[in-house]
Amino acid sequence: MKLAILTQPLHNNYGGLLQAFALQKVLKKEFGFETETLDIGYDHSKQAQLKTKVKTVVKKYLLGRKVVSHFKPSDEQKLIIGRHMDAFKNKYIKTSSIKYSKANLNELKKLKFDACIVGSDQVWRPLYSPNITTYFLDFLKDNSVVKKISYAASFGVDYNEFDSTVLKECSLLLKKFDAVSVREEGAVSLCQDKFGVKAHLVLDPTLLLDVEDYRNLFDKTLEAKKQIMFYVLDPEFANREIEKKISEYFKLPVFKIMPVSPTEKNITDIQQCVYPPVEDWIEGFLTSEFIITDSFHGTIFSILFNKQFVTIGNESRGMARFTSVLKMFNLEDRLVTNLDSLENLVKNKIDFAAVNKILENEKVKSLTFLKESLQ
Repeated sequence: MKLAILTQPLHNNYGGLLQAFALQKVLKKEFGFETETLDIGYDHSKQAQLKTKVKTVVKKYLLGRKVVSHFKPSDEQKLIIGRHMDAFKNKYIKTSSIKYSKANLNELKKLKFDACIVGSDQVWRPLYSPNITTYFLDFLKDNSVVKKISYAASFGVDYNEFDSTVLKECSLLLKKFDAVSVREEGAVSLCQDKFGVKAHLVLDPTLLLDVEDYRNLFDKTLEAKKQIMFYVLDPEFANREIEKKISEYFKLPVFKIMPVSPTEKNITDIQQCVYPPVEDWIEGFLTSEFIITDSFHGTIFSILFNKQFVTIGNESRGMARFTSVLKMFNLEDRLVTNLDSLENLVKNKIDFAAVNKILENEKVKSLTFLKESLQ
């Protein structure tokens, strides 16, 4: 069986790349399926640029998030910034030979696949996904031969962000799917209440692989390190004051993976902006003693690698993704909105024997969904 996978554009995002890697690998490992991830690029049309401006306004004025004016790198600089990310993608993720954009999306209709899987990540969040109807497989709406499936698709939030016209269109498209699965509890309700479709709750694809699948990416033995992994995306928490506080509390050095994200005014060396290799990111989670993160996939990998961790929640970035997965593993107490309760959380160790038992049960359910959907 030949499968196409449709996810968000694969760019400088550790979680985004790893979920794409994981879904391809698990489909090959568990079922022997050949897969290809459709290389979807961002829409650079005037309409898309307007949407980006609207998104910025929403973040800044309605969600109250601090918006930093980042410099706009040239095409040459983009290649430098993302060279390690591109290396991982080219080595481990099989992508389509054609890079699709708004201009040539009609070419998708010519694809000869047995099934097309939409997922994972926030593919169904209008603010994040270019050409949202594409992620509801509008190019296959009249095709009854190709199976249409979603795996661990996410809306990012547990409330409706679709306007009435787009909601109606996407609802009709989703009803043509052969099987629907989502990543969060809230998404199950959204599918039922707003789209009129029954959805199954499944694991993020990164959790379908074993720890050894990630260790096998290295040609060396990884040793535990006396350090704190600090993977925080929100600039409010990713500052020297918080870093110093954490370092002093644990009496351990802090390991950070994110590159400098300079503004137009202080950009001096493009090398400061280069994203470290994906393998360095994984190694940080595998070897660190404690994890502090505000990232969904940072939380996921802390759970998978059995690391004591704290997740910093942020209402403006969407809490539904975090509360859903933490509730599944009875780890709701690991979600905080500040670091004031850090001391108590450090003392309360996670019982990973119980967590791993839940993980194995949920893994069986998720793999069963994939198997039955692709029969």
